[in-house]
Amino acid sequence: MKNIDKEKLIEQLQEEIQYCATCQPYDSGDVVWILGEETELEELLDDFKVPESIRDEIAESLRCPNCGCQFERGAQYGKKSAGEILYEKLIDKKQKEWFGKYNQSLDDFMGFIEKYPYLGAKHSLGKKIIELMPKFPMKNIETGNWFRARKIIDGKKFTHDDMTAPNPDKIQVGEGRFNHFGQSHFYLSNTDIGAAREMLANTDEKLAWIQNITIHNVNTILDVRVGSQEPDPDASIIATGLIYFSDALNSAVERNKYWKPEYFVPRFVADAAKHAGFNGILYTSNHHYFDNLVIFDLSTIEYEFKGDPYIFTLNDEGNEVQNNSYIIALDDEDSM
Repeated sequence: MKNIDKEKLIEQLQEEIQYCATCQPYDSGDVVWILGEETELEELLDDFKVPESIRDEIAESLRCPNCGCQFERGAQYGKKSAGEILYEKLIDKKQKEWFGKYNQSLDDFMGFIEKYPYLGAKHSLGKKIIELMPKFPMKNIETGNWFRARKIIDGKKFTHDDMTAPNPDKIQVGEGRFNHFGQSHFYLSNTDIGAAREMLANTDEKLAWIQNITIHNVNTILDVRVGSQEPDPDASIIATGLIYFSDALNSAVERNKYWKPEYFVPRFVADAAKHAGFNGILYTSNHHYFDNLVIFDLSTIEYEFKGDPYIFTLNDEGNEVQNNSYIIALDDEDSM
């Protein structure tokens, strides 16, 4: 019998294993197999023509990549389904196409739009983004709780009026990732800590006003989140590349600086989304792991406030919190 490279063999077998029985949920003591396609480990050893004399040793050297459990002869494992394999090939093909055709074009576009912020549609990639925007990932938002944060400016107790979308006729609305200077957009997070961390990013502040808001069904939301979902195989290569193969839409920005070129591409995408009929954008934050949502026009959706605004306190690590329903250091009379 020829010599067998056991380490290489184990590495090849491991690539086929995604889950084990321990990863699966149980119902009345029985395994309910939902993660991966249930397969006998013995079949895998057969496929790789593993000699009988070393099968026990090889099997016991295998580990579940999801939970770390050790395998043994006679065990089951979860393998990728035919659909998953086809999906991965499709995404791999898109990634190669993106880096072969469009990655350099994105670099050129970012330089172009930084120089000519209002002429993005003159660039070839800008034209494609506008043209293909209807093929970008779309999601409908069901009724649920979202949270809005605002900085504490003085001793004034915030009301619902203070927690709605800003009125550009009365206050100065600064530029944001998905809004131009003076545009009134409604930025939310799906957790209170996410809203606070978003608002207080790049500052030493630990307190913020928070408002819990119920948003009712909102259709046609552009979904550019990364990490919480897999790429949409039906989306255009431009959409997949911008969202998953680049950081053009979620680059970190130093908010205390007056020049923020990292915002130019996201704002161009937001304008293209509005033009295509999208009502907002779901996106990934640089400051927390929760979902962010921006609504373009608050007057077009149904929403309601849940309770009154409250003070929210971040700890030094920015993750554990304390909710306070009182006004810091001031009573209502002193704050008027």
